[in-house]
Amino acid sequence: MFDLKFTRANAYIAANWDGFIDRESGIMGYTVLIGLTECKDEVHADHDPHKHLFDMSQWTLSAMISPIPAPYTKLPDGQYFVTVRALNDVKYGGPLVTTVCHSTPLTVDNSKPEIYDIYGIEYDEDLPLLKASHVSGDPHSRLVYNDLCLGHSARDCDEMDWKRMDYSPDIQYAVKLTDGVRIWVKIKAINGVDRRKIGVADQAIIVDNTPPIAGQVLDGSVQGTDMQFTKEYQKLCSNWRHFYDQESGISMYMVGASSERNFNNTDIANTTEISRQTHTTSQQKVAAISDGVTVDLTELESGEVFDGVQTGFIDLQFFPSTAKVGTQWRGYHDPESGIQQYGVQVEVSNNNTEDYEVVREWVTFPKETDSIEWVNFHLHHKDHVKVKLKTTNAALNSIINETSGVVVDLTPADLVSLGDGSVLKEDKTFQSDVTSLSSNLEFIDEESGLDHFKVQIYQHHEGVRSQVIPAIYGEWLNLGTDVSINRYTQTGLSLHQGGVYSMRVGAVNKAGFVAAFETDGVVIDTTPPVVSICCQYIRVEYTV
Repeated sequence: MFDLKFTRANAYIAANWDGFIDRESGIMGYTVLIGLTECKDEVHADHDPHKHLFDMSQWTLSAMISPIPAPYTKLPDGQYFVTVRALNDVKYGGPLVTTVCHSTPLTVDNSKPEIYDIYGIEYDEDLPLLKASHVSGDPHSRLVYNDLCLGHSARDCDEMDWKRMDYSPDIQYAVKLTDGVRIWVKIKAINGVDRRKIGVADQAIIVDNTPPIAGQVLDGSVQGTDMQFTKEYQKLCSNWRHFYDQESGISMYMVGASSERNFNNTDIANTTEISRQTHTTSQQKVAAISDGVTVDLTELESGEVFDGVQTGFIDLQFFPSTAKVGTQWRGYHDPESGIQQYGVQVEVSNNNTEDYEVVREWVTFPKETDSIEWVNFHLHHKDHVKVKLKTTNAALNSIINETSGVVVDLTPADLVSLGDGSVLKEDKTFQSDVTSLSSNLEFIDEESGLDHFKVQIYQHHEGVRSQVIPAIYGEWLNLGTDVSINRYTQTGLSLHQGGVYSMRVGAVNKAGFVAAFETDGVVIDTTPPVVSICCQYIRVEYTV
């Protein structure tokens, strides 16, 4: 007799029994009932397994019920209970029945088990011993085995083939793993009807017996920058790069501070854990030391900053461009830690107001820079442009200076009057002087004011127009910085009789715009007038 607890067969139900006796009248027969609970017959009622046999000597004391009446033609997964009734062979009064209800169910199970999670993977390379835990289950036939395999990917068992183990949620297996190779833990759950499910760990493990590769330790809080000086006297900052471990990665960093160069003595600050991740191997360590930092608490020595990039460090007050903004500086110095970088910021206000708006945030330039000019702004007439310069030393101390500001002027000077001759607002047509040429002039500029005047003298003689002052065509003669003059006389000339001479005057405002106008010219006449006497004759005719 065999008591089967789990089966995948769902088209029939089998049962066997033994030990029923009746010493008085003997056994007349047996019936088998199948129910969903003990002593019930919802699935099948009173099946006689021996009714087709001629003699009790042919009884097998077993039954196979097939087909099963609807709706249980195909048994769904679940528990089914067998009940056996033995009838004695009483001739008169009817047989007596003994019913035995089997309390252990027969479970039909055609579903795979479930593996919900694989976790807690640990490896002790000293023993060596691999540990892993898993959450698995089967609601019908329970788990019987959990096989273990190790692979170099999630799809193979190249490190270790399947090993059979009795079911336990916590697995331990003695195995030597290959160093430096990703190893994936796989668990196969096997239930009571030999249905199987394979689960793979979310992450591989790596056995790593080598320390990390040391990188660079840098002073300062700016990543990738090694500071030689610092302005902080109550804290020390450090950054590092290029530490790596190709097998297991970096688990954590420990940082300390020392007063001795290139010596691993943490007398200023003990080692502090910076970051940590969970790893499955014993941790190996490597140490690296920075080259140190010097404390610099003094400010920089300020220099000068100018609007514009004019040669000679001229500070512009007006500018004629809507696209250009430039600045230059000199004289900045730090005797302790030196200049590390410059930063430039541009602010603009409209219509002569003090409401400045940042139009270009800080742009950093190397310490060798002493000027910068951009040509991609969009300014307007009368905009006030101010440039701020941030100078930073190697200790990251910084000072900010700003220019006096420059005004955008897009209009040239206005002409009031211009004429030949030295008398203001009069225009001569002729002159007899052949050694000098004069013109009177009057200009105004309400935005930026006048900066200087310049002139050219042209000659038109015998049908040819040419420039005589300056001698090089296109050049100008600068009249100096006195913008209050209203007349100008050029001496030392050699003017030709009958020639027409004009003066071209350029009024340059402080933004650099030129308003150029030319007189209509004077005619050189050195000869007196010629007087002609004409005689009138009268003819008289007489007729006789």
